[in-house]
Amino acid sequence: MENPSYALQEGFILKGEKNYFNFQFLNKGGYGITYLANAYYFDGNIKQTGTYAIKEYFPNGIAQRNADGSVSAIDSKTKEYYESYSEFEQEGDMIHDLKHPGIVPVNELIRTNGTIYYVMSYLGKTSLKNYVVEQGGKLKEDEAISIMHELLDAVTFLHDKQLNHLDIKPDNVMMGENVDGTLHPVLIDFGLSKHFKPNGKQTSRLGGKGVTDGYSPLEQYAGISTFSPKADIYALGATLFYMLTGNIPEKANEISEEWIRKSLPKDVTIKTADAICNAMQRDVDKRTAKAEQFFGGKSSGGGTRRLGGEGDKPKSPKLPYMKIGIGLGALILLLLLWSPLKNMFTSTPQPTIIETGGQGGNAEITETAETNTNGTSGQEQPGKPATGSNTSTGNNTSTDEPSNTGNNTSTSNNTSTGNNSSTGNNTSTGNSSTGNHSNTTSTTGNTSSSNTPTGNTATGGHQNNNDKPVVTSGTKNLGYAIYEGELKNGQPDGKGTLTFQSSHALDSRTDKQANPGDVVNGSFSNGHLVRGTWTKTDGSSEKVLIGQ
Repeated sequence: MENPSYALQEGFILKGEKNYFNFQFLNKGGYGITYLANAYYFDGNIKQTGTYAIKEYFPNGIAQRNADGSVSAIDSKTKEYYESYSEFEQEGDMIHDLKHPGIVPVNELIRTNGTIYYVMSYLGKTSLKNYVVEQGGKLKEDEAISIMHELLDAVTFLHDKQLNHLDIKPDNVMMGENVDGTLHPVLIDFGLSKHFKPNGKQTSRLGGKGVTDGYSPLEQYAGISTFSPKADIYALGATLFYMLTGNIPEKANEISEEWIRKSLPKDVTIKTADAICNAMQRDVDKRTAKAEQFFGGKSSGGGTRRLGGEGDKPKSPKLPYMKIGIGLGALILLLLLWSPLKNMFTSTPQPTIIETGGQGGNAEITETAETNTNGTSGQEQPGKPATGSNTSTGNNTSTDEPSNTGNNTSTSNNTSTGNNSSTGNNTSTGNSSTGNHSNTTSTTGNTSSSNTPTGNTATGGHQNNNDKPVVTSGTKNLGYAIYEGELKNGQPDGKGTLTFQSSHALDSRTDKQANPGDVVNGSFSNGHLVRGTWTKTDGSSEKVLIGQ
C-alpha cells in the first residue's frame, strides 16, 4: 500500500544513530505522522533488522510537504509552525528521559529535513480500544483491574516527576507484547503533556491544550496551567469505565455518579464502582487525589459485593432475646444508680453568680449562698461565653452580701454577652435584655450534660442569631451552569466559580455570551455575578465587570 502524498515516500532514508528506511505510513494526528520503519543493527557479528515507530513533526494546517520530501511552514503560518515545533521537540526530549515499562521508550531525536523526528519502540497495532473490541466489546472485571494497576503505576511514575499526561484514553494506550506472549499496557502520545515545577507552576506555556470528550475533566476545558494529577485521575476512571462497558463516558458537564452506576454491568463489585465514581467526580476537591489511592477510597461495600447482587441488601441482625433482656436490665440499673453516683463524683459546687446592671450601667457581681473555702476559683462557666476571670483566693466565705473574709482577693470580671449557652445541669433563668444593655444571668448547679434555658427574651438592639443569613460553601446546579463556592441562603454569594453547561448571557445589558465549557472565576452577590475573569474553551480570557 502506497503512502499518502503528504507523507514520506518509501525511498526516504533517515540518518541518525542508525539509518532508518522502508517508511510505511501508520497514522496521522494533530501534530505529526507516525511511520513504521526498519534499521539494521548487529547482535555480535550477526546483522539484524529492527522495526521501529518513527514520529515526524507535520502539524495539521500549518505544514506542507515540498517536492524534495522536506517539510516547511505554509505561507503566513511560520510563527505557528515554529511554536509547535518547539512543543513537539519538548515532547520527544521529555519521553526520551522517561524509563518505565508502562511508557513508550524513545531512542533518539533527529533534527533534519526541515522538521524533527523521534524514534520509538514499535508496540504493534493493538491499542487498548481495539483490544476491548476484540475481546467482545468489554473486559471482565479482573482483567480490567489488572490493566488498570499497570496504568496506575506508570501514571504514578509521571506524577512523581511533576508531569501531567493530560490525554489518557484507550486510543493512547498500546497493548505491548511481553516475551511470554502476554500483553501489557503502555502509555503513548505525550502531545498534550505538561511539566511543572515543584511549586506547581508550569515550566513552559506549551502543552496542556486540548481535550477529549468523555475522558477530559471539566476543568481541562478551560486549560490546565498548574500541576493537576486529578485531571489524569479523571481520565483513568473514564478508561476503566470504557474497559468494563465498551462505551465512551458522557462529557464531563453531563455525567453524574448515578449515571455511572446505572451504566456499569450489574456484576461489577461495589469497590470498583466506587473507585470509578470517586475518580470521575465533577468537583475536583471531591475527586481521588493520587493514582496510588485509586482503589483505596472509601467503599460503600466489600470488594466481593456486586452492584445488582443480594449483597446490596443488608440483612437485619438477629439478637437473642436473652441478650436483649440483659441489656434492658443493665440500663435500668444504671438509671437507679445515676443519682447517687452523680453526687459522689461531682466536684464542690461553684458559687452562684448573679450579674445585674441597669440600662447603660456597669454590671454588679453578687456571690450568693455558696462557700469557697481554701481554694482558688478561676474557671469559666462551661458553655457560657465569658470574658475576664473570676478569682477567689484565701480563706474566705462569699455570702449574699459581697463580703470577703480572710486574706483573700476576689476579682470578678465576668461579662456575659447575648444569649448564654451552658453545658451541664445549668439553668439560665430570667435573661432579659431590653434595649442596648447588659444581660442579667443566674447560673446555678453542677455541670453535667443538659441545660435548660428559660425566659430568654431579646428586644431592641439585639439580633437573634437564628435570623442571620446562613453562609456556607458548596456546589449548586443552576441549569445553564454549575456554581462552586460560597453560598448565602442557598444562592451564590461571595467568591466562586461558574462552569457553563449551555450557552448563556453573562450580562443582559451587553452581548457577552458564555458557551459550554467556559469558566468564570469571580465574586457573586445575591445569586448574580458582580465581577470576575471569564476563561473560554479556546484558552483566551477577559475581565467581566457587571456591578451589583
